[in-house]
Amino acid sequence: VRKSLQPTSVPGSLPRKLQFCLGAGVAAAFLFPFLVELLKGLLSAPTLQAIREDNNAQWLQNFFTGISFIFSQFVTQSFGFLYSQQEQIYLALYGEVSEAKALLEQLTLVCGSRPSYREMLQDLQSYVKNDLERIDREPTKLLAEGYTQAELRDPLEKVLYATSVGVPGFVYDTVRGLREARGAR
Repeated sequence: VRKSLQPTSVPGSLPRKLQFCLGAGVAAAFLFPFLVELLKGLLSAPTLQAIREDNNAQWLQNFFTGISFIFSQFVTQSFGFLYSQQEQIYLALYGEVSEAKALLEQLTLVCGSRPSYREMLQDLQSYVKNDLERIDREPTKLLAEGYTQAELRDPLEKVLYATSVGVPGFVYDTVRGLREARGAR
């Protein structure tokens, strides 16, 4: 059983996460004045005055350093997400090409003596040319637009039909795996 490469989430988790973040922000806003008063009570007035006078420039430098650190965390997270998305696309394409190669091998070995062998290879070639090589379009849109007419139905469907005599065998399983790989893409 293959797992989808698409990220999944629990239904309804986004509103709960937003509620948690909103609650944490409101709680921090209410607690901030109390924390300031607590720290003010722990430090004497001359100490606070000395800190303010000596470290105005240092405070600004620390502020810029903190903002730079937060920005670098955001950039790291963004690039990590984009890289993982690109990796998922390459893995899906690799899986689909591997299944297409396996189908070609099985058609050659199992169906080589059938009269419809040439048509099955042409259907597989049509699939590779009109679907697998078209990475500029989503597979669902290609299927919806390109194979709506009866004479232009899905080439994989034609291969299934040509090999569906008797109990489904290895070719059926490979075509099913190829369709799943196309769905993952």
